[in-house]
Amino acid sequence: ITTQWPVWRVLERAAASPADEASLRRVAPAPPRREVELVFCGRGWRGLRAEAGAFAEAKGWRLHVLRAEPRACARFYQELSADLRGEAPVVVLSPWLRAWDGQTEAALVAGAKLSADSEALEVVGFPTVDDAKFWSFNVWRIQRAGWALEYRAYPTGYAETEGDRCFRCEATSATRVFRSVSLWRRLLARLRGRGAEAPEDLGSWLVDLDLQAREMDVRIHTCMTSPVRERSYLDDASLTPTLATRYRLERARFSSANDVERCLGLQEWRSLRGAASSGEPPPPCLAREATQALALAAGWWAAAGGRKLRMEAGPGGLAPPSLRGLLADGPAAGAARGSPLVVRACCHDGACAPPREGSLPGLPPELRARSSTEGLALVSARLNLTILELRSCEGAAAEVQAPLQLVLPHLAPLELAPWKDPQTTPGLANGIDVQLLLCSENEDVVNGVRRFAGERGWRLRSLVADHVSACPDFLRQSGEQLQGEGMVVLLSPLLREWDTQAGRSLAHGIELLAADLSASAFGFPLLGRDRAWQWSARKIRHQYWKLQYRTLPPPQDDAQGGHIREGLFCSIADAGSGTRVFRSAAALRPLLERLPDDPEGPLNWLLDLDLRAQAAGLRTLVCSSRALPEDDYLPHANLSARFAEEHQVEAARLLGRRLERCLPGSNWFAVAQRGLVAPWCFRRDVQRTFRAVHEWWTAQDPANFVIPEEGTFLALFRNGATGIMPWDSDFDVKLYSEREDLSIKSFMNRTREPAFAELGLEAYAYDGCGQDSYVLLRRANITHHIGDAYVRGGQRVEEQPWRARLFGTEVVIGPEHMEHIFFTRYRTPVQKLFGADGLPLQCVQNGHNACLPDCRDESLPCEFEDDFVHVDDPSWWRDEP
Repeated sequence: ITTQWPVWRVLERAAASPADEASLRRVAPAPPRREVELVFCGRGWRGLRAEAGAFAEAKGWRLHVLRAEPRACARFYQELSADLRGEAPVVVLSPWLRAWDGQTEAALVAGAKLSADSEALEVVGFPTVDDAKFWSFNVWRIQRAGWALEYRAYPTGYAETEGDRCFRCEATSATRVFRSVSLWRRLLARLRGRGAEAPEDLGSWLVDLDLQAREMDVRIHTCMTSPVRERSYLDDASLTPTLATRYRLERARFSSANDVERCLGLQEWRSLRGAASSGEPPPPCLAREATQALALAAGWWAAAGGRKLRMEAGPGGLAPPSLRGLLADGPAAGAARGSPLVVRACCHDGACAPPREGSLPGLPPELRARSSTEGLALVSARLNLTILELRSCEGAAAEVQAPLQLVLPHLAPLELAPWKDPQTTPGLANGIDVQLLLCSENEDVVNGVRRFAGERGWRLRSLVADHVSACPDFLRQSGEQLQGEGMVVLLSPLLREWDTQAGRSLAHGIELLAADLSASAFGFPLLGRDRAWQWSARKIRHQYWKLQYRTLPPPQDDAQGGHIREGLFCSIADAGSGTRVFRSAAALRPLLERLPDDPEGPLNWLLDLDLRAQAAGLRTLVCSSRALPEDDYLPHANLSARFAEEHQVEAARLLGRRLERCLPGSNWFAVAQRGLVAPWCFRRDVQRTFRAVHEWWTAQDPANFVIPEEGTFLALFRNGATGIMPWDSDFDVKLYSEREDLSIKSFMNRTREPAFAELGLEAYAYDGCGQDSYVLLRRANITHHIGDAYVRGGQRVEEQPWRARLFGTEVVIGPEHMEHIFFTRYRTPVQKLFGADGLPLQCVQNGHNACLPDCRDESLPCEFEDDFVHVDDPSWWRDEP
């Protein structure tokens, strides 16, 4: 189809384009001649000397150079900073600077002027182009948690800006402008006397500098200038002993190409700065070794036949392994010390001895075995630390009752028995007013619960259902009849059996909730059909058209979101087991009102209860108490049409299950009219189509190449490597070719060939878009077009010398087009705008799970919480917390 170019497009371009082209050098003119300290240290000075020297002389900048291995640079910087006088700005060139050109000079001049003009710009960094010609924005945030460090982009590029082209961050390029000598000196002094004068490598020293600047709250910005041609220091950084001990690290993800694990050695363990904080998890390497040790112990006993292992725990049942005791006393002379895990080796026929030191199959090099009078110890070879002690059971303690399995991540289940005799376990819940609700297809379970309730004088409302689809109606009616303010137990329809142990488990849970006023409900561990003990504490995230359930790890102490009661680990969670105890009828009654029927997902009402409880602010206590014999409800739930529409969910992650359902008619108008993140399926389709069109076009001819255009080009500044801007409407792309004979007619002929038909796209051509021909791309299953393509032949790919990662593929870009988009077309688009009217991000349909952040106040940060907003957020497909 050929018609005239839409008038609104012509007007939009005319309004946005001034008469002359903007450029970085014109927008940021050279400052008047002023004192600047220009510093370089590295091996590459010989290739830079002539141009850099001439530049410094022409600008009147003082040049300080040390041609040396990067290892020597830290000391040079510190000695130079001590010698410099005055308050001139300091421009420190990257030791990995690979070339000097006009773009580098323009960037340095612009950076120095920007820093001089704004006190907020204490440190200025730059975009860069590396050896492989990849362009990088270099607006990084630094995350530290649980012995790990990570550099990553902000969810949509940046949260705060200064002026019309500078973006606040926690780390930037290695080439940096420091606003004054004193600031540079003060930062370097933070590293003096701590091994920084002779760092293991300069990349790690710069990481240390980043972390110190972060602690000092130094205001670092990356400014939109011409790029500096340097390799990223983050690709060269390593997790050195200095970094590991200073910041308590065993894992560092400096970049996508540089993800490092380094287990602390004994000397490093001794030199750790400060004791472990109360909320700090065990070091991951130590946790892995403890898991290995426990798995080996279970394997040795299983090979002997008919034997069980028993974990020492407090009364009430089996607690998951805790490594907190291993860190209790910190490092000691010659070894780390602490309280190891203790496992009893029990046999059905009495006491049995652990294997001896010389007969241990499968012992990995990370562990050593040491025999003692009490049994066998497994020791960390790195730390000379006893991790696990295997001791024999003796006398009455050797009896094994109700064997359980503790499932450890990535390992086969380990058979363990409860430490205490079940008869001694508390669990009568005497004197507590309780009502029970049960809908089940299993008549034996209903009868067993009825007897149990009758013995305690508890009220039971039950239904033996032909099918679980009858349960919502039963629960709606039962909710209306709940009386008083006593506790209410909603029993799962997936309970498989009911016996004395199940009754004691339930009563014990009621007692635990009665004693803990921090929660409104209680959930139980589950006992699977294979007798596997399963921890059931879950965190729910219902946001941006997605629903995610993730298992919470048992906390080690209060600082990790839980506590220890009666020797049990307890967590505060969003959800637990299907069976749940509510503190009062008043808490449960509103959750059961209008509980929906769902023929497509007859057990989805349990998900509805979870989301209603979360919205009401109800907190669920889950403890490592005795388990209930019931199946987990999450594998039985699904993303039905009713559930997806009611809760506005298009993608669900229910632990290991990945579900998708696209809502009819969902498209970009949700953004424009309701102030929401664009629907998940729509953004998924935009990204998939962009990649598919890119692959199709470049496969047609080696002379073809792809350039991002318009709003899609802006994604380069807004974390486009992870995904499209969450409020964007489509993609814009230049499909260019070096072939002179490419015309709109020949292009449209190609869209009628089988290779294009496989993409599932419709293509419509329009005339009148300047020198480019415009092609609209759409899918039949959405009401909004999905892409704008600008087609043209006779173009030189050399004019697009840089590469960039965008939406999961690689595109080419060039300096002239970048200047045009940033400075002319969008006139320094630092503010995040949405809709046809260009409004600041804001939510119109308040209460929806996909609300845009409120960015109307330009003085406040404008950013999403994390990458969860993106379609392909890596954490979306991981089960770990």
